[in-house]
Amino acid sequence: MKQYHEDEFGHFNLGNMAIPADLSNRHYQAMQTEAAAGRAEILRYNGPTISELASEKIHTLNAACSAVITGGFISTALGANHRYSSTLDDQVNIAGNVQDAQLGEDNVHGCYDTSNVKDYRLHTPKQMIQVGRDLKVHKLAALQKANALKVEVATAVDAKDSPALSAINWT
Repeated sequence: MKQYHEDEFGHFNLGNMAIPADLSNRHYQAMQTEAAAGRAEILRYNGPTISELASEKIHTLNAACSAVITGGFISTALGANHRYSSTLDDQVNIAGNVQDAQLGEDNVHGCYDTSNVKDYRLHTPKQMIQVGRDLKVHKLAALQKANALKVEVATAVDAKDSPALSAINWT
């Protein structure tokens, strides 16, 4: 008995032939006639639609972007690599310290050295402004990467290309 498999786009596949679910299509009509006569079986697709897969992919990309942004960043503002935390609270604290730096004030701000030792180190106004700039560059890079991947998702959806959609990942 022939088996027609419906895909996530509403097409029915028999071998390498894709038959759209269109009553004016003669292949679709023949498929329906064969199924009604008991000579073929129609296996309906019950998985997620490409729109649902895309929505899930966008959610995953947003979560990855957020994790990168809030996962810390490196700045050389103190003359060597130091890692700064960048949770939302940390970002607010850095912004406040940058504002103080613009008024010419020194700041004490926590960061990790290359031995992963956290200490609250003195930052000159110029150093603190550089930390703020480095945070901005870090965030912008993550946001731009997320946007580029979302464009790839839209392209895959427009092309109805599930394998391409599945292959899009934050790496």
